[in-house]
Amino acid sequence: MMNDEYGNSNNNYKELTLLDKLKRAWINEKYAPNLLIYEEDIIRDVMEKIEEKESLCASAISNINLQFTANIYEMEIERLKYIIKCYLVERIKKIDKYYTSILLQIENGDEYDDKLLSEFEINYCQKYKALMDGYFKNTLLNSIPKDFQKMDSNAINKPFLNTFVFCKPREDLGDFLVDDETIDFKKSSIYFLRYLPIKSLVEGGKMDLI
Repeated sequence: MMNDEYGNSNNNYKELTLLDKLKRAWINEKYAPNLLIYEEDIIRDVMEKIEEKESLCASAISNINLQFTANIYEMEIERLKYIIKCYLVERIKKIDKYYTSILLQIENGDEYDDKLLSEFEINYCQKYKALMDGYFKNTLLNSIPKDFQKMDSNAINKPFLNTFVFCKPREDLGDFLVDDETIDFKKSSIYFLRYLPIKSLVEGGKMDLI
């Protein structure tokens, strides 16, 4: 009865796969110098899994025979919530740092850039920019001549894409040109490379950062 109620081995396999996807999204976001697209599908599936487990815990906690299982699920719920929090914190830190360039990227970008932020993050980014623009205007720009008040586009804070990162292909990718050198990317290998040449591979889900 307990196995039927709490899921068979196939469900457990799916949960592990979902957890791996969530952890991978977090680590990639943590080590990428730029903001990656918001993993909407993964976050939605994880939140649904959390709600499912919370429902199971609520129904099992009053049954003394199932309290141990309920405690296990509570720990799994806390683990999922923790990783989601870490993922979102990494994104908010980048939004706080690069809010102007992010909004310009969305405004002038392509279909990929349209998925860069969640609805909440878009609202947060726009409000944060309005607050910071107001702050700089009131504390700095009003005290200098008008000829110097216009913001130079080159002065916008942007992520440094030439930083070096550790990366690992998700599959054999074959030959790829990196800094005038052809590299045969193998699934089982780890590489230490400049981020910019492999940026498209990371954004395309073919390469993970570690």
